Amino acid sequence: MPEVNLLPIADAIILPPALYEGIVIGQMTSRDGLKFYITAGLDRALVAELKSRSLDLHDTEIQKNTSDRERFGEGSYEEWYAKGRTPFALVEQNTGALAALVWFGPKPLGRKSLRHLSPEELAEECRQPDTGWHTIVYR
Repeated sequence: MPEVNLLPIADAIILPPALYEGIVIGQMTSRDGLKFYITAGLDRALVAELKSRSLDLHDTEIQKNTSDRERFGEGSYEEWYAKGRTPFALVEQNTGALAALVWFGPKPLGRKSLRHLSPEELAEECRQPDTGWHTIVYR
């Protein structure tokens, strides 16, 4: 079982952190002994790595199963972040490499994606309050 330790700061931070702010909120040791930081938010280096990985055509699973190429590779991280998402990352301590990413953000319960809405549904969606919205995504 991996060992996870949250730092005292984890209880004190305000989410989401500022754009390009990655705050170490914990540490984790994997079953095979690798050590990782857990961050709330992504700093510029992690955003650059996320963009690079999203553009990697050799990662067929990312290309086939996600919109990350359009979202992060070709799109603007700043625009994505401005939509109320809160990313968390698992970062390998020795190399600083992005090992995993999860984000939480607004989306109506049961909605797969806003891009699947008709123009009328999208207009109605824009009039809905932000309460009760959620999404969780893992990479």
